[in-house]
Amino acid sequence: MREDEHGTARFGELFAAQALRWSQRSLAELCDPGVGPVLWDPAVVGGWDPAWLASVDIDAWVREIIKWVYGRQQFLNMDPGAVREAVVRAVGAAAQAGPVVAMQGFQRAMVAMVRAQVPGRVVDVVCGEYSAQLQLKLLGLSEVRGPALDVGCGEQRLLVTALRAGGVEAVGIDRVHGDDWFDVKNYGSERWATVVSHHALSLHFLHHHFNKSGAMAMAYARTYMEILRSLRSGGVFAYAPGLPFIEGMLPAGEYRVVRQAVAMEAGDSALRAAIGMDVEYAAQVWRLR
Repeated sequence: MREDEHGTARFGELFAAQALRWSQRSLAELCDPGVGPVLWDPAVVGGWDPAWLASVDIDAWVREIIKWVYGRQQFLNMDPGAVREAVVRAVGAAAQAGPVVAMQGFQRAMVAMVRAQVPGRVVDVVCGEYSAQLQLKLLGLSEVRGPALDVGCGEQRLLVTALRAGGVEAVGIDRVHGDDWFDVKNYGSERWATVVSHHALSLHFLHHHFNKSGAMAMAYARTYMEILRSLRSGGVFAYAPGLPFIEGMLPAGEYRVVRQAVAMEAGDSALRAAIGMDVEYAAQVWRLR
């Protein structure tokens, strides 16, 4: 390896270590003006090698940044195009003015994206991964017929993996994998025997509905109905938490709603009081014809 290549590779290692340390911070810290700008390790700044920029995979960085944001605040909706534009600008600034200036600009851009959706205090709302057994028990599904779709399957796709191991044709989509659950192509018409979404789509629907996020709430309502249209006759859409405000509007001759209470967790009583209705149940919406 030539000396210049060695220097570039060494900087790449230093930057990877720096990025790992940044990734362990919270989104709330990133957006807190009292915390100040993202700090660089002096070794990284001192070893800055502009040649490293030639090897930067812009699309990979965009995917990782969006994945990190969703891992910290699941109710945000990041525009990949806007994130990509911020990354491209940061790379250009790094080439012209160095890494410190580039990161300051990138931090401001990311904070602006978050603040556009969360004007108040920014808090971290992390996602959890649940075992396949727990998900099926909570959703009240003793068996799953394929083909099956898991909307919000999680990074590890635990339920999808378990279903496939049991011989069930199953597919999972999740934003952490770059999937868009508003994309109608995910659903189709009379395609699925089972669609599940455990603490995913319906939770986000609730959040935007009760926070009066008009456009986002309507997007979730349209997706909810797309999922119902994607069910085969006799198919089921099983999800938790419940969505009583839309379930009560479904045509009784086309759909049957079955509700199963779930054990309350800490904070559920406060949630019920805040929104004024019971959502602490798993719903199964069966397509009758």
